Amino acid sequence: MCSFSYADSGTKKACYKVEGMTCRTCSLTLKTAINKLDGIIKVDASVNENSAMVEYNPQKTTIEAIGKKIDSAGYRSQVTECSQ
Repeated sequence: MCSFSYADSGTKKACYKVEGMTCRTCSLTLKTAINKLDGIIKVDASVNENSAMVEYNPQKTTIEAIGKKIDSAGYRSQVTECSQ
């Protein structure tokens, strides 16, 4: 999988390529949608990089659920390797 655990916190990080974001409002819309899921800790979305990074609690949500939420917000997501 393309996520990993933070040793101390028990959280994971997942990264996505996101197609369909065209402006700053799109990234805000995406962040708002993802944050509606239980267990989301942090969301960073970049229109310039067509990407999103999500830090989450794996006991409350999954990579798949996050991807479905991105897609239901009107974008197309694909899990990718996190660069950090």
